[in-house]
Amino acid sequence: MKIIIAGAGEVGFHLAKLLSFESQDITLIDTHRDSLSYADTHLDIRVVRGDATSIKVLEDSNVTDTDLVIAVTSSETTNITVCVWPNIRSKEDHS
Repeated sequence: MKIIIAGAGEVGFHLAKLLSFESQDITLIDTHRDSLSYADTHLDIRVVRGDATSIKVLEDSNVTDTDLVIAVTSSETTNITVCVWPNIRSKEDHS
């Protein structure tokens, strides 16, 4: 299963850790270099540095080919935007 997690804080890192142990294909997105660097060296996941609300960052993360998007940043607005965008994009592709 391909999963994108936006937010590499405590919750995002823990989710990425648990899911990577289950052999899931995980991409972790965050703007903080240190959090991503730590995750990259300790977990078998892909990390993407950038704003998870950026269309380019989501496209670079292959969001349209993803089975699940989880947003656990400290910003409620970011979390909602990240989770809604793939649904909007999917509907545009099917029109």
